[in-house]
Amino acid sequence: MTEVIAASTDAQRLLSEILARYSSLDAFIAQLQSEFDAPTVQLPRVRTPIVPNWADPTTWPTRATPSGGHGRHARADD
Repeated sequence: MTEVIAASTDAQRLLSEILARYSSLDAFIAQLQSEFDAPTVQLPRVRTPIVPNWADPTTWPTRATPSGGHGRHARADD
């Protein structure tokens, strides 16, 4: 069953890719089983949250910066 299939549907395209990479469905299924049976790698849990400085509202500016009397986006046609 390793002959090339003219792929016209998604299922046929998937089957042709599996056969091209693994040469048989049995080899593909064996690869899947070996990956699923492998132990899960558990990453260490972060105990303290990491908060960047910009997310801390106590460091935000609390007053407006002077801009010469006019607002930053004031109209200049008068």
